[in-house]
Amino acid sequence: MGNHVKKSQLPPPHEAPKSKGYGSRGVTDNDIFLLPVSDYQWLAALTVLAAAVRLFRLYQPTSVVFDEVQ
Repeated sequence: MGNHVKKSQLPPPHEAPKSKGYGSRGVTDNDIFLLPVSDYQWLAALTVLAAAVRLFRLYQPTSVVFDEVQ
């Protein structure tokens, strides 16, 4: 009357999943200092463009403006 279960009928023990890294499979060298010169040129151009957009007409308006005046 006991609950005898053959060992072959038992499910396999749970194994922890193997951890996967977050790195790219195709990239083998992640050194940022070995980037091509064209990447640095794009970075410099994008930085200059961002600074120009940010600083464009920064002096306007010449007085304090409140956007929610009741």
